[in-house]
Amino acid sequence: MIRSCLRGLAVLGGVGVFSGLPACSWFEDPTPDTVRVLVTGDASTPAALIVSQSFNAGLTERGSTAVSLFAADTLIRTLPFDTVINLVGGIDQGDAKRFFFEAQRDQENLSNVQVRIYLDSDLRFDVGGPLTSQEIYRWAYIFNQLFTNVIEVI
Repeated sequence: MIRSCLRGLAVLGGVGVFSGLPACSWFEDPTPDTVRVLVTGDASTPAALIVSQSFNAGLTERGSTAVSLFAADTLIRTLPFDTVINLVGGIDQGDAKRFFFEAQRDQENLSNVQVRIYLDSDLRFDVGGPLTSQEIYRWAYIFNQLFTNVIEVI
């Protein structure tokens, strides 16, 4: 992609260089627009699903990711669960797009759960196994920030 943009710009030359820049998508917002959450597993068994776009996150001295939720929605849903959420924020709004997700058991353990999270159409999180009081699945995303696989909610 970049090589073809550069080749196109070299051919344009002079004043034409600036007219070719938008075609290369250098000035487009690179952040995703949607997040898709797909949770499958023990059919008709409820699970507690927590979602938030209002949180802060950072690394602890132990090397794990600490997440502080400002607001969150807790959904008790029977599986399968599949939803698409529009991400808020972005470069043009002066805030990074962010999303937090947690899956935990509701009242009973689930023996087999699969959690998949997509940013736009890119699979970013894919885990599976039992969902128990000790086994909770968490995932956090803030544009342009890296997190560890160990996430603590504080």
